Amino acid sequence: EVPWYNVINGRCMAIRRAAFVALAGFDEGLVSGEDFEFLYRVTQSGGRVYALGDLRIYHNPPTTLRTLIRKTIWYETGNAQVSRKHPQSGYRMTLRSPWHAAGYLALRTFLLPVFMIVKLSYHQRQPQLTFRPVPAMLSYLGAWVYCLSWFAEERADGRRAASLPARSTIPT
Repeated sequence: EVPWYNVINGRCMAIRRAAFVALAGFDEGLVSGEDFEFLYRVTQSGGRVYALGDLRIYHNPPTTLRTLIRKTIWYETGNAQVSRKHPQSGYRMTLRSPWHAAGYLALRTFLLPVFMIVKLSYHQRQPQLTFRPVPAMLSYLGAWVYCLSWFAEERADGRRAASLPARSTIPT
């Protein structure tokens, strides 16, 4: 069974307004992935998410490599934000420490040549021999952006916490 966050997103979603408002809508603090994060909250509140099997939405791919790189950075930054916000969701990998991230990036670096000639897909499940250096490099870039964004959020969380007054000094 494919998880809901791999088949449904904001481009093909319908929801009753009352439910959208009750769940406070999309988290506008996220760079991207707000639709996946919202659907996670829908499921956690007891709502159901359905995918219509024959629904297809086509999006023209980016026309330049620069645009493709920018989209990769944008998406992976948002993916890290969503994963940090809801680590229990299984949306993406939870990074436990900088050492965990370093190990993951070392593995991705080691496997980069393999990913250039073997296509692995969550949906197809069968590896295919092919020559795909650009997707492999974009995936590798995405891994780096994800890890850096994960810990950038952690540093930002620490700065936000440090800027708050101590509990005892908050007037009641």
